[in-house]
Amino acid sequence: SHLSTSVLLSSDTRREGKPEYIFLDVNVNGTHILVSVCYRAPRLGFIAEFEQALIDLMARYSHVVVMGDFNTDLLGPDTYDKQYLTTLFHSCNMSVLPLQATHHTATAETWLDIAAVSDPTNVAHHGQLPAPGLSRHDLIFCTYKLLPPKTQPKIIQFRNFKKINYEALVADAYTLPWQEVYLMDEVETMVLKFNSIITRLFDYHSPLVTKRVTKKPAPWISDAIRQLQKQRDSSFRKAKRTKCVQDWNVYKRLRNQTQQQIRNAKVRFYYRSLAKQQSTKTLWAKLKDLGIGKSAQDIPIPINLNTINDHFVNIPVDLTGARDYVTELENIPCCGSEDRFSFTPVTEADVLGAIMRMTSNAVGVDKIPIRFIKDTLPITLPIITAIFNKSLMSSVFPEIWKSALVRPLPKIPSPQTPSDFRPISILPALSKCLERIVHQQFSSYLEHNHLISNFQSGFRTNHSTTTALLKITDDIRQAMDEKKATLLTLFDFSKAFDCVHHPLLFIKLKRVGFSHGCVDWVKSYLTARQQCVRTGDQNSSWRAVTRGVPQGSVLGPLLFSLYIDDVTTVISHSHFHLYADDLQIYQRFFPNDMTECVSSMISDIDAIAKWAYRHGLKLNETKTQTMVVGYSRLLTKIDFNTAPKLRLNNHELEYSDKVKNLGLIMTKHLGWTHQTVLTCNRVFAGIHSLKRFALFLPLNVKIMLVKTLILPHFNYCDIVVNDMTVELSDRLQRAQNYCIKFIFNSRRSDHVTPLYQQLSLMKLKELRDYHTLVLLHSIITFKSPRYLSENFLFMSDISERYTRRGASILSIPHHRTSFFNKSFTVTACRLWNALPDNIRNLGLRSRFRAGVVGLLRDRRV
Repeated sequence: SHLSTSVLLSSDTRREGKPEYIFLDVNVNGTHILVSVCYRAPRLGFIAEFEQALIDLMARYSHVVVMGDFNTDLLGPDTYDKQYLTTLFHSCNMSVLPLQATHHTATAETWLDIAAVSDPTNVAHHGQLPAPGLSRHDLIFCTYKLLPPKTQPKIIQFRNFKKINYEALVADAYTLPWQEVYLMDEVETMVLKFNSIITRLFDYHSPLVTKRVTKKPAPWISDAIRQLQKQRDSSFRKAKRTKCVQDWNVYKRLRNQTQQQIRNAKVRFYYRSLAKQQSTKTLWAKLKDLGIGKSAQDIPIPINLNTINDHFVNIPVDLTGARDYVTELENIPCCGSEDRFSFTPVTEADVLGAIMRMTSNAVGVDKIPIRFIKDTLPITLPIITAIFNKSLMSSVFPEIWKSALVRPLPKIPSPQTPSDFRPISILPALSKCLERIVHQQFSSYLEHNHLISNFQSGFRTNHSTTTALLKITDDIRQAMDEKKATLLTLFDFSKAFDCVHHPLLFIKLKRVGFSHGCVDWVKSYLTARQQCVRTGDQNSSWRAVTRGVPQGSVLGPLLFSLYIDDVTTVISHSHFHLYADDLQIYQRFFPNDMTECVSSMISDIDAIAKWAYRHGLKLNETKTQTMVVGYSRLLTKIDFNTAPKLRLNNHELEYSDKVKNLGLIMTKHLGWTHQTVLTCNRVFAGIHSLKRFALFLPLNVKIMLVKTLILPHFNYCDIVVNDMTVELSDRLQRAQNYCIKFIFNSRRSDHVTPLYQQLSLMKLKELRDYHTLVLLHSIITFKSPRYLSENFLFMSDISERYTRRGASILSIPHHRTSFFNKSFTVTACRLWNALPDNIRNLGLRSRFRAGVVGLLRDRRV
């Protein structure tokens, strides 16, 4: 092996009170590793200088190893130094390798010496060795492997659509007996006849091909390189036989020359291939071939597929309460709400819209990809419309559309049990088109008649996790403004979508006004369903699905929202919010009133638990979390050692210091340190996965990949955390700068501001202001979501004293402290009022966005 090192950066040893460190570039056969060693003296101020150097340098490396004595005990209490050190490595997407105590004295055993790596899967083994004759510290080591895993062969089936003569396809399509579909009496036979005809058409023009795929031949390997490989192999055999130093030198020269030729050829091939003008779909296909954006479905599954399928289907839930509740409701007459909604006939325009919105190429059990439909739309559109109308009018959902192929997606890198997999269902394409049309009719009726709770934010237009969290965090900030704490409880339902009790759902549909025909159609849609697990060329046995709403369906989430909606009617004392099956309740209270607050919330928790039992849903006591939120001085007034605890099904809930709420990590002080670490971790992980392909990527492709895969991590709920500290904001900004430097392969010392201008990209503070204004514009325009829109009032609506200008000026809510001053409501009002009149009065969302972008750009200049 060839190994060389060079020093990239080292600390100035003449300065006192600073950490000592060195950064090396280690070259192993052309693979570069960033290796750093650091020493932080005891009681030394912490290592921001080292952190900045690490972030700047690691942007150009796929492999990073940091080792050193940081004089911070990772086995000890959570001191500021310990939190800073662990946060540093986590935010850089580096893993600290576990060790025992590495420093030994007569009175203490401490873990001071640390080894951290960018990819722990590359660590073959690591550990520590005592060195009693040298130091009180153990020697720490790790063995780092660089060999890529071997590609496993697999069986694939495909149709080569590129070879289709579309003129001949359409001409043949017109000659087929499509009229036979109309002659069928039942929708089931209509679908079978339609499938038979269209499959026959494509079997002739693009037959299904089965192929065993191993490692693809490298297209960049030329005849000249193959000849060079032969010479290298021949020289290796000769050197091994003669054991002559000169022959070994000849072999090494040919080996290095061959590796360099292959590397250069590969770079040229992909660079030219990706730089060409092409569709986004073609570009992503080439990127996946390179290894970017690959899914985890190729991970070997060491468990019997039938076992996995049984785990997905057989959910242990007690349905006694749900059955009793159904019997109870059947004996209570409806109050005049029946038959207010019936299906309206489907038009060809409806069907065309649903088909064109289908983007997935996944093929269901009927083996009819959406490509078949889109390529024959002039002929098949009226036939599909007739099938859909027949289904709705006869209240029958075709049997073949009720079978799902399930792909087990690993949740972790090395899955060992069925619970380590997540089911991803693949349904027939046409069934999802019909579901989309039904969803449109259902949701229009429910929204128009306000039949879904205002505080349900899941799967609704103009609602999102961001709007839900803005409502909750603004309520918490308002409580702080009033010197109140907030008791927050987040419930966890176990596999709620899979536990819907069908008879109870049907009763609920009747009670919100669905006609008998609509309810019968939903019955047909949900009953007699089945699924099998498929991976590669292997299938499990089919299993009946007797409960729940279909995974991966369009209609399922809406039906579940209806099913869970009336849980809000049993909550008497607490504020509440729903996002699909994520339910949370909260109460605001003065510290002296915590006992009364806990008592009233226990009453609501008991009511929710009873509701869940009567609906066949299981609350997971161990995953349900509770937290008291408030500023530091407020929480010190509460003695949590003696404070009463909440209970769920006789299980005591411990008060948490932080919770994960709809993907956002909230702390008891409403701080965002942990969320910032999570965001930085994801950003560095994303860049790390791209770095090994950097040489192959033209600038425009790099920009596209970073904007598509990396920068959205900064955007998630960014306006919720708008009140983060300057320190956290700077840390996020450094992570964004890291992304920009990766795009341009910039040096550590290069300024990033010109690069932002070149990309027409906003920095994070500007981006948060932009997102705040765009959301507020939507809230004002659509008066939705209602729980946010009611907080914004124009000055002209409050007092007649204000002129026409006041018609577009928002009233800033009264507040006493900086806590609510940093809320979304106040921040959004200030930003809105600071806009020029001509931008505030732009009605169209696209024009408003363009106006705000232009304003921010002008201010930057």
